[in-house]
Amino acid sequence: MRVTVGMFFYSLTIYCSLFLLTNQAWAQNEAAQCDSVIPVSVPAFSCSDGLVVPKVVDRMGHCEKPEDLYTTCRKYSTLGKLAENNKKDVQIRFSCRRAKLDDATSPFHDIAVIQHNEKTGATCFYQYLGSHSGENLPAPNSAAGKNFWNQPVDYCSSCHTNGPFIRSPDYWQVVDAHSDHILPSVYSIKKYTLANTTPYQVYDVYKKGNACVSCHNVGAYKTSEGSQLQIGRVNKLAAGQVHSLSGGNSPTVSGYDDFMADYAGGRENAVKALEDLEGCLGSTSTDCGVVSTERSSVCANEPLGTQCYWMENSSGNYCWVKSPSGVGDINSCKALDSCNGGGGASGGGCYKWAECPNCNRFPW
Repeated sequence: MRVTVGMFFYSLTIYCSLFLLTNQAWAQNEAAQCDSVIPVSVPAFSCSDGLVVPKVVDRMGHCEKPEDLYTTCRKYSTLGKLAENNKKDVQIRFSCRRAKLDDATSPFHDIAVIQHNEKTGATCFYQYLGSHSGENLPAPNSAAGKNFWNQPVDYCSSCHTNGPFIRSPDYWQVVDAHSDHILPSVYSIKKYTLANTTPYQVYDVYKKGNACVSCHNVGAYKTSEGSQLQIGRVNKLAAGQVHSLSGGNSPTVSGYDDFMADYAGGRENAVKALEDLEGCLGSTSTDCGVVSTERSSVCANEPLGTQCYWMENSSGNYCWVKSPSGVGDINSCKALDSCNGGGGASGGGCYKWAECPNCNRFPW
């Protein structure tokens, strides 16, 4: 059969119409699904509701705290909170990334929202990719929202493996007028499950004595049920295993944005520790563990040797263990050791990590 130009454009119109309807149906169902497990909806907002992310760029175009997703020193991006003080333990944050350097009037090209239920860990991601003023952005569950927010966002969890929020130096530096960080505190995030990134899945990775997991959760992800586990991409960046998320150098003086390397004693040590965790992904060693990120019950599916943190200071005693509230009896950890027997000083207090089969690490 001979295909005419008219037939071609007719077919293309049908295809585009079906794609648009599919996208609208996906977006509408997505918001409804998220709102069914997270009791506060993402409201309408504008990028100007947020705070400008600080950026200091030198004469050579380097910056100390680059925007990691796009590997730039781009200025005038914003970060903000939504539905504050909602009394339902829901955290909602948005970010708006600019399309051009050094131009406060240029359009945004990447607008993203994270909606997180602290009680259950349920987390949803929303994203708009394209040129936009950033003003009057529709709520995802609205009629306008189903035509606006892009479909699917499962790829978000390839970076967001350790928890819903990535506290990169770029975003962690943003504080409000009360000096409170815009991103939620590490202490408020205890559980983490993906509510809208099927078929992507995330897991906590553990190895006894590993420098990375002595302080942090380190996550891995699968792109489908039968696919191979991979360490989250931001972990590779933070350790210095890669220069950037985009393949080239980071726009820092060193060419890396290895913002966690110093905590492991340098880039070489950090990379080695991360490689050891990668080795656990397919290992049956009793020193390794790959478990669900739900972190939903005391000791459930936790490998022996998981770390426990306790601290004594002027404001009281704290022990972060695996329990429904996230805070356990100080004596269960204090009995393991004392400040005089190990640990160190921090903020006028003292702290000690100790081996404990029923404790969870900080979710950083």
